Amino acid sequence: MILGVNDAEQIGNDLLKKDGIFLDTFIKRRMNNSIGQRKTEKAVEIINKSHIICVFGMSIGNTDKMWWEALVEWLVSNEYNKLIIFWKGFENALEKKLPSKTIRLNDRII
Repeated sequence: MILGVNDAEQIGNDLLKKDGIFLDTFIKRRMNNSIGQRKTEKAVEIINKSHIICVFGMSIGNTDKMWWEALVEWLVSNEYNKLIIFWKGFENALEKKLPSKTIRLNDRII
């Protein structure tokens, strides 16, 4: 696991966008490449060889964009591939009585 961002577009400070050490430290793919472990390539290889993938503890935001793109590509490559997403949150919100709120909440989750 590497903490950071998906790409330089997620860095709001223009000075930091030009700092190679900062980029190598905080952009996930660059960090993996600079430490020479090929973890990104190995993970994509594991994804592509799988038929069922369970996601637990992964951001649904832009910080894990490259992984969501890899998972979407994997899903459309074979109709029998299955993705299971475990998520935490919104438990109390699901108890709301108004159907319109439940629909909007489900849309946000999806």
